[in-house]
Amino acid sequence: MELLAGPTSNSVTTPVVTLLLSQTFSTSVSSLGSIQPALGDITSSGGDIMDLSGDAYNVPASNQWYQVLAWTGNYNSYAAAQNSGSAFFGSSH
Repeated sequence: MELLAGPTSNSVTTPVVTLLLSQTFSTSVSSLGSIQPALGDITSSGGDIMDLSGDAYNVPASNQWYQVLAWTGNYNSYAAAQNSGSAFFGSSH
């Protein structure tokens, strides 16, 4: 899963955080674009995605639009999941 942010609905391109099953150790959550482990952190309940780690993710104040990219499987990016031919994927807009 990846969370993107941007100042307008047409420019939501700044990576805030990426949660990957393949990531096994936490990195600094204060920097934009950090990659964090997702194992055990992402659960689904009625279509909701919850990061249960308690980590805080900083977003520049000028960003008011957000997009979630989500996919199944152990892929390192949304594009890789799309290209796999076997993953389910989707975005919030």
